[in-house]
Amino acid sequence: MVNLIITDLCVFEVKEVGGLFLTEIHSNATVDDIRAKTGAPFEVALKK
Repeated sequence: MVNLIITDLCVFEVKEVGGLFLTEIHSNATVDDIRAKTGAPFEVALKK
């Protein structure tokens, strides 16, 4: 089972019931950049 997806732009955690949480943003990417380049819906839950 996949729990974490790491990309050049960000890190997603995979929910147990399906779906994604955006937990970290890399570099100067924005949430809008990530939404534009991601084919799946996700919730934003950034960790500090």
